[in-house]
Amino acid sequence: MGSVPISRIVSCLDGYDPDALHVEKAREAMRACITPIVDTELVPVRKALGRVLAQEVVPAINVPAHDNSAMDGYAVRFADLDQPLQEIGSALAGKPFAGRVGPGQCVRVMTGAVMPAGSDTVVIQEVVKKEGERIVVPPGQKRAQNVRYAGEDLKIGVPVLSDGQYLRPAELGLIASLGIGEVRVKRRLRVAFFSTGDELASIGTALKEGERIVVPPGQKRAQNVRYAGEDLKIGVPVLSDGQYLRPAELGLIASLGIGEVRVKRRLRVAFFSTGDELASIGTALKEG
Repeated sequence: MGSVPISRIVSCLDGYDPDALHVEKAREAMRACITPIVDTELVPVRKALGRVLAQEVVPAINVPAHDNSAMDGYAVRFADLDQPLQEIGSALAGKPFAGRVGPGQCVRVMTGAVMPAGSDTVVIQEVVKKEGERIVVPPGQKRAQNVRYAGEDLKIGVPVLSDGQYLRPAELGLIASLGIGEVRVKRRLRVAFFSTGDELASIGTALKEGERIVVPPGQKRAQNVRYAGEDLKIGVPVLSDGQYLRPAELGLIASLGIGEVRVKRRLRVAFFSTGDELASIGTALKEG
């Protein structure tokens, strides 16, 4: 955030009203006070969902890794399609044909099979007329049809994801397709939800007269925060006299029940006692 006080940042906003700041202005104020997280950690791809990438992802392999058939059919030389072709072998995904397709020859291929050397086109099996070990291909075919080329999706050395990218299932699938097992991500934002009020008691404690149990605040909001990849600290003990927060250990503090002036003052003292600054503003937002 730098050396500029939060209070000065907030007070410089257009239309600033400390008791009734519009929601968008309040968001603007918070964004102006945010310092991006710089700490990073290395995590397995399987555990990176919802995290923020802290590196550029550059393929070390092509995807696909080789020229391959996009359909079940026959790998042929396009120049030979005006004549019957001799089937000389087969190629499966993961089991390439070891030879080479010469003039007047073809190889039976399955989807994903490496294109045999010498071939340049795949004719789908449904249109081929088979006569023993020979096939007849009908007219109307196109050169290089039904072929997927190496690097067609992702090329070696060409960045595919950048620093700061939010990692959703699609991004993780892309990373996994490159054979990458671990990625560097930003440290999780540490978030604390807590409630204030002399009438509140923590779960598991005996109630005194006039007290009530404090329910873990904002359960739905807490769920959303968890899915957004933050290190959630929910159910922080109720703040009372003599208790101090440690804002430096947290990235976001969300509190409930600080409407009373004396509670605001207590909260402010709790922050200032640790050397941190608290900017207290009201928002023009109707509850419910």
